[in-house]
Amino acid sequence: MKLLSEKNFQAVLSDPGQLGAFLHDAIEISALEKVARHQAIGRLLRNERIPGWILRRRQNLFVRPYSLEPLARESLPELLSAFGNISERRYRSLCGQCGVAPDPGAIIKAGATVYLSRSSPPVFVP
Repeated sequence: MKLLSEKNFQAVLSDPGQLGAFLHDAIEISALEKVARHQAIGRLLRNERIPGWILRRRQNLFVRPYSLEPLARESLPELLSAFGNISERRYRSLCGQCGVAPDPGAIIKAGATVYLSRSSPPVFVP
């Protein structure tokens, strides 16, 4: 089942109306893909064959937070650096949990992230 060829897709990309309609359809297909993947996993777990697809397993290893306590006693700055930056929301939440007032100087404003969002209701240009 092929929805678009490379040639047809280039036509979609070059026309704003077609591009908008394609993005709208892609959102709906994405939601259906999640359902299809769930169905496929169930079938493959029951040893049914799905041409072109197999199951892979990934081992998830982790360390519980309390296991980091000895590291925090020895070298807190290195431990904190290993975790990297956290969001402003998470910082404020942690401050609240610890009963500490957030330091306004700790919050750094970074460049904005640009992302695409659907208008409500979707507007299609013929």
